[in-house]
Amino acid sequence: MTNPAPIRLLVADELPYSHGVENVSVALVMEFLELVEGVTWVTKRPSRARELKKRLPNAKNLNFASLFPAEPANQTNDKPSPSLNWKRMVKRLPFIGREARKAYRKKIDARLKQIIQENRCTHCFVNYALSQTAPKVEIPVVGLIHDLNFLHYPDNFAPNAPCELRLAIANWLQNADAVTVLSEAGKDELLSLADGPPNAHVEIIPNAIKTMKKEHSRRREKGPPIFLYPATALAHKNHLGLLQAARELALKDNDFQIIMTGSKIEEIGKKEPLANATVEKARCYYAEHEQILSKVVSFRAARDSNELSQLYREAHRVILPTQYEGFGLPLLEALSHGIRVTCSRIPQFLEQVTRYELAAWVDFFDAENAKSITNAMERSLLQKEEPLRFEEVEEKLARWQWKDSALAYLNLFA
Repeated sequence: MTNPAPIRLLVADELPYSHGVENVSVALVMEFLELVEGVTWVTKRPSRARELKKRLPNAKNLNFASLFPAEPANQTNDKPSPSLNWKRMVKRLPFIGREARKAYRKKIDARLKQIIQENRCTHCFVNYALSQTAPKVEIPVVGLIHDLNFLHYPDNFAPNAPCELRLAIANWLQNADAVTVLSEAGKDELLSLADGPPNAHVEIIPNAIKTMKKEHSRRREKGPPIFLYPATALAHKNHLGLLQAARELALKDNDFQIIMTGSKIEEIGKKEPLANATVEKARCYYAEHEQILSKVVSFRAARDSNELSQLYREAHRVILPTQYEGFGLPLLEALSHGIRVTCSRIPQFLEQVTRYELAAWVDFFDAENAKSITNAMERSLLQKEEPLRFEEVEEKLARWQWKDSALAYLNLFA
């Protein structure tokens, strides 16, 4: 590291979060370590810090601190840590009394102030700002809001959550020094929630992706073409639209397979009703047309990144019928594996295609129209496509890298 910026960064991870959000944290921290004097990463408990250390270099300027002591020694698998099942915990936060949350927030802020003093931190970065309020500390605070899907898809949340999340957003816009989002569409959505000009500076800082190693780009040569859809079973992911398109495509005697992978994805193929009303519609549609769909659609859980990479290598195309994204990292993940993409024409995907000049590798459809999805899939089946060349992919994705994201944050901190 040469001439680091005179910044000692506090990364405050008060809440547990998904693997995708964790990947963003890890990627940014790895770049920060090369650019600043020091990083102190705050986790809820020491066990979380131990998990993160496995993914990071042994850097002298990286330190970990915890908000709370280690879990009780008598904690067993029958009583999992609160850090597990992050989505369920976050979505139930609105049921906690507001006064109790204020007391909890005060306790968290007191501990953060102590850590700041001990490590002489100069700036605070919160990677998962939604569902919590801005820390009240004596150094500049920047929070990242990954998406605002609660505005459009309340089925993904507890009944009172959208109201509480609006209040959290208002708090950040009022009390933080800066708030970052991942896209132009995200900035427009965020500012639409402000009663007036926000006190916080709002900045767009996109995520990035690392290109897969060249040897990982080998493609499957036998069997029917596979469309891969990597997405958690949530309302905005539009699994119903893809199932409808799959049925129409199958009825035309096309030879293809669809693999859906992601958290809780197998539940769509089961008999038990689902709490998420929108995903339940997808489950019911699959059950109604199971005789046809079971021959062309499969649900697979990828237990780790290696298994997910294997699914990418098997795919003819990645298909993304999602109706909303904060950023839409799966589009870049697909291309990083050398695979073309067929996806919904939403602003977040269009921004990425423009940023990286990917128009030749991405085909769009109207996610609200199952016929449009069917036609796009049929077009790709008729095309004889060679795998994308690794050198071309690497050149395209180098136009915006994680270092660029980290440098953009440093400009905010300046």
